[in-house]
Amino acid sequence: RNNAVFGSQVYYPIVFAQFSPDMVHDYTPAGYDKDPLAINKYTGHWVHYGYGMMCVYKQDYAAVGGYNLTIQGWGGEDVDIFLQHTKSHLRVFRAMDPGLIHIYHKKHCRSSLSAKQYKMCTDSNSEGLGNVSQLFRHIMNLTERFNEE
Repeated sequence: RNNAVFGSQVYYPIVFAQFSPDMVHDYTPAGYDKDPLAINKYTGHWVHYGYGMMCVYKQDYAAVGGYNLTIQGWGGEDVDIFLQHTKSHLRVFRAMDPGLIHIYHKKHCRSSLSAKQYKMCTDSNSEGLGNVSQLFRHIMNLTERFNEE
């Protein structure tokens, strides 16, 4: 709340999003904490492109028209209001907030979404699986198992 200033500033925290618990468990090197609430490059990532959480005064929310309620399906409404805030007289403040952790969950990306929403959803789903090192190890493990059969 300290980062929102009435009539002047809105706060969009940068949250830490957990990776898939299976990836964390199976492909985190020794020496790194596997606790899902630990913040490191093997347990999750900072979501710089996410705008779903904000702290804003009601009047500053209303000043930009609030959420666009015509957007249907997964995603887009948060980006829209963020862009409205960046175009307004209000200053947008962003910072990594280690107190805010997005718990991992698989997203169900419906094919009925618009092409843009579907891409955002599948990209978000993919990025949330694990980091490049973990994904590489997973693929190599699958390849080894396939070659053994």
